Amino acid sequence: MRRCLALCLLTLLTACSPPATPEPEPVADAPAPPPLPASPVAPLPADASAVLGRAESCMHFSGEFNGDGSENDREVTAAMNELGCDRLDGETKAIKHKYRHDAAVQQAFKALEEGEGG
Repeated sequence: MRRCLALCLLTLLTACSPPATPEPEPVADAPAPPPLPASPVAPLPADASAVLGRAESCMHFSGEFNGDGSENDREVTAAMNELGCDRLDGETKAIKHKYRHDAAVQQAFKALEEGEGG
C-alpha cells in the first residue's frame, strides 16, 4: 500500500515539476555517456514475488476481519482461505531461507514485516 502511495506521489511530483531545460547540443567529438542500467531495482525471483504478493494480500484481508460473524467476515475468511494465508508463515520461511544470500529478497520481506510493503 505504501509502495503504491509512494509511486502515486512520485508521479504527481513529476507531473507538477517545471519542464526541464533543453540540453545543449552534443559536441561531435564528445564521447557518448555510458548506458544507464535497465532498472535500478532487480526484479525478485517469481516464487519469492508470488509469496510476497500473497503475504501483502493476507495482511490486507486480516485488517478487514471484524470477528463478528458478519457476511463481510465470511467473505474475508473465504478470500484468506483461497490465498492460503494459513500456510504463509512456512512458505515465507522457506523462501527467505532459499534466497538467504539475495539482498533484494531479504529487503522485500523485511519491508513487509516492518509494515512498508504493498
